[in-house]
Amino acid sequence: GGRTRYGLGFLYCSYASHYLLLFFMLYFVLRKQVRLYEVGSLLVLNIAGYAVTDTKTDMISLAMMLAVMLVLKGFEKKERIRRWISYLAFLVPFFFCGVSMFVGQMYRSDSPVWQKMDAVLNNRLWLSAQALEIYPIPLFGQKIKWVGGSAKLKNPDLVYNYVDNNYITVVLQMGVLFAFFMCLFYGRAAYAAIRDGKIALAAALIVFMVVGLVNPEMRNLLYN
Repeated sequence: GGRTRYGLGFLYCSYASHYLLLFFMLYFVLRKQVRLYEVGSLLVLNIAGYAVTDTKTDMISLAMMLAVMLVLKGFEKKERIRRWISYLAFLVPFFFCGVSMFVGQMYRSDSPVWQKMDAVLNNRLWLSAQALEIYPIPLFGQKIKWVGGSAKLKNPDLVYNYVDNNYITVVLQMGVLFAFFMCLFYGRAAYAAIRDGKIALAAALIVFMVVGLVNPEMRNLLYN
């Protein structure tokens, strides 16, 4: 579509900017105090990463992390409210997994509204719906060969079936049981971070779970 995207040494053009985003998140988590010049430097690096990779997800994710941190900071001293927020954070991955499966099942390719939503999300809804139609939902998982852009470059005869939604790919490939424990551990980690007042860590975990709706990095060992 006229986009020019550089992989910067990675197999996929979005990997470089995704790793850059996660390094920024880790930097905020590990630093006890972040100076303004550090924030400025990180912003410049992120803008440079966006310029060469054209990956909007990371720019949006950093803005989202800032917003979540501000909300959590605002209720830092209000223990009762913070406790309720921690409960909600625990439910976030379960909610996202349920919504992902529901939207995939409800998607209708002949509906103009669904078509418009799908266009905004780069055909992610259609691919999710197609995967749910082709593959049964297993308890313990099944063998699935995901075919993405790089696989098609090597073999144009292959049919593109890659699903970017992490929750759907985990349910279909790893099974319902694995998906449950994945949601349990991510939710528990976010809950504990908020309870212990680790605001940056909680924000990073929540944003990482949000990113799972449009990217499969949550199941990638390197990202974790």
